[in-house]
Amino acid sequence: MTHPIRIAVIAHALRSAGGLSVGLELIDNITRIAPQNKYLFLIPEGLGYEEMCERIPDAEIITLGPMGLAKRVWQDRFVTPKIIKNFAPDSILALDSSLGLTNPPCPQTIFLHAPQLLYPKSHYGPRNFNDKLRHKYLNRHFRLELKNTQTVICQTEVMESRLREYFNFSNRTVVCGTSVPESIMKIPSDEAVPAAIMEHSNRLNLFYPTRYYPHKNIEVLVDLFRDYSEELTDVTAFLTISPDQHPNVQKLLTKIDRLNLGKNLVNLGHIPYESIGAHFRNVDGMLMPSLLESFSTTYVEAMATGLPILTSDLDFARASCGDAASYFDPFNTESIKNSIVEFRDNESLRFDLAQAGAFRVQSEVNTWNDIANTVISEAERITTSN
Repeated sequence: MTHPIRIAVIAHALRSAGGLSVGLELIDNITRIAPQNKYLFLIPEGLGYEEMCERIPDAEIITLGPMGLAKRVWQDRFVTPKIIKNFAPDSILALDSSLGLTNPPCPQTIFLHAPQLLYPKSHYGPRNFNDKLRHKYLNRHFRLELKNTQTVICQTEVMESRLREYFNFSNRTVVCGTSVPESIMKIPSDEAVPAAIMEHSNRLNLFYPTRYYPHKNIEVLVDLFRDYSEELTDVTAFLTISPDQHPNVQKLLTKIDRLNLGKNLVNLGHIPYESIGAHFRNVDGMLMPSLLESFSTTYVEAMATGLPILTSDLDFARASCGDAASYFDPFNTESIKNSIVEFRDNESLRFDLAQAGAFRVQSEVNTWNDIANTVISEAERITTSN
């Protein structure tokens, strides 16, 4: 693409956890590698997107706050389409799977990273009524927008295959992979062992860095340590959840206290992203029983920092980790227990997993610059092919 085009970038739902990380990295790199285009940015307010978008001198920037489901439906059906129509874009780039338009005025590209759309309900975890209502709406909206979408960008072949199988999508798909944020690799000269981990230094320390979502399957860890307290008496798993993330969190924390599992399950609460690397570098492994992921940057972050991984024996995990993880059945506490015991008792296994992870990051993981090039190239390409 030699001449500038008008691109509407929709990203206002990318405001937490992996979605926020992906959104920031993509927009940061897009504005660096393709500043010649005219952009409309719909972004979350106050999360760091603004200064990136402002690199484009004549960009139109619209910031939006958090939305409940009713406001989200109104935004999707009426507000966003009107804003984009007034901008008159040549191309639409939706950086969240369910943010595309159902009746776009021009060619549309979607970045797919909402795995709930591609897996059966048994993988959704303990949802409440609001979760079910939201998932139902997002699934319906996604089906409608796919009908008028020219390209879907996926992070793995697994997601690409599931997209075609579940939705009979026959238009163009592109696999872009994922990358490691540079900040996770920087080791501050004054980095110290986090205090909570220091307190448990004589135990096998496992780390599960995640916000609370039902599909993260954190509840299975409560059942695990309740059922196998003797076998896992010297094991601690660190969580990073807080009650403001979901109504289920307080119930979960209360159950941990009631069962006296405070030595096995230690909740650190929200950890600033700049501190995540220090936690990765000072535990023995990452324990991730998730039931759904599109790729999960968390896997790549663990591998990049030399942390061996124990995770779910599901297709998304194997696509991300390959031989750099020890796998278990995330629906079965005995399987998880056996994986942890083997990991604890086998030093050579821990070493081999860490080495395999480091090699995988070096040989198979892209840069965010490469990924952004793929994304923006697709947004530009469809303006000439339709």
